[in-house]
Amino acid sequence: MQSEPTIASVLRSTQFRFETGSWFAVASILAALAMAEVVVAANDVYIESKTVVAGARGVEVGIYLSNTPPLAGVHLPFEFREVTPGSFITDTLVLLSSNRLVGNLQSGVASQYFATQHDTLGIVGCWWIRSQPDFVSPDLAHYVNFAGLFLPARCLPSGSDGLPPIGDMVTPGSEPSLVLRFDVTSVPGTFEIDRDCVGTEQMVFVACHGQQNVFAPTFTKGVITIVPCVCECHGDPACDGVLDVADLTAAVDEAFGGMPSQADVECGRKTRCDINCDCQVDVRDVVGMIDVAIRGKDPLLMICDGCSDNCP
Repeated sequence: MQSEPTIASVLRSTQFRFETGSWFAVASILAALAMAEVVVAANDVYIESKTVVAGARGVEVGIYLSNTPPLAGVHLPFEFREVTPGSFITDTLVLLSSNRLVGNLQSGVASQYFATQHDTLGIVGCWWIRSQPDFVSPDLAHYVNFAGLFLPARCLPSGSDGLPPIGDMVTPGSEPSLVLRFDVTSVPGTFEIDRDCVGTEQMVFVACHGQQNVFAPTFTKGVITIVPCVCECHGDPACDGVLDVADLTAAVDEAFGGMPSQADVECGRKTRCDINCDCQVDVRDVVGMIDVAIRGKDPLLMICDGCSDNCP
């Protein structure tokens, strides 16, 4: 088991560079923080769990923060680890800050890292910085910001992002401070978004306003479930098994009338009317629907496979 975190070792292990000065400019702060008291507080990091369709692109998973004291800094390493072989992220991984972090710990000194796992220093299971992910399980994204140590006005005020959605249930007013965006493979199963460590340090919060207390927040991991794609209503907006004038009307209304789309949740598509799978509904989809519904052309030739690609 690893020792309790200290902010000094966090900064050393990540080789973090501050906008406000060089490493030598913070040496005195590190010496003081190395003696910081470790405290336990009602502070939380929740990762949203979500069910997505196989091959889905642009999946967004919220990271919800709650903090009792104002925070001068956060150190948040997130490990992606497959549970089902082949069920994992692919091609893209982005970590974005928003909500309560904006104007506070979202500022320019925030950094995002991808890392690689090894035990060169005998610390098995920890991660060390590299520039890019390899999209092979396990992988890691790392968010770190200590702007409040130098600029107290950038401390994150006390507060809460609320709780992640549970299925279709959304808590009013809840909004994540960090968002992970990624694509997933086409292999049904699950993978986890868990916490880990970078260098020698795990997930930590650092209190603001001269207290400099370092503590580990309570953590709830996220589980991403990839389900098989079923697109029975794609190209059939009425979803009645018959391609006719009603379906054509729906396509016209969406393309030209500003009507809301009818999402195909089961196959991850935002609309049933995008029959050429170019991620938009326009005149080409309307013409294609006319060919099928009015002119009697073969729908297998005119309507794309809704599971072939999922729009972000």
